[in-house]
Amino acid sequence: MTIRTKVVVCLTDKECEHGQTYVALSRVTKFSNLGIKDTEGLSKNRLCKKIRNHPKMKKRLEEEERLKQLEQKTLQYFN
Repeated sequence: MTIRTKVVVCLTDKECEHGQTYVALSRVTKFSNLGIKDTEGLSKNRLCKKIRNHPKMKKRLEEEERLKQLEQKTLQYFN
């Protein structure tokens, strides 16, 4: 869903489901339409440790690596 109006996102120290913060921040079409109400939730610790070390992030990174390898094999096959 793309949101073309102004949006205010209220962040807490955790999210119910992995990726909620990303989805909330990525739906606006212009950065100037995004407001962030931080309740001590958008910390370096949250972004660099909690999200990166979440079990679902491991699966995502593994899938991205699988797709990169598939891309390389496909390029080799057709070149």
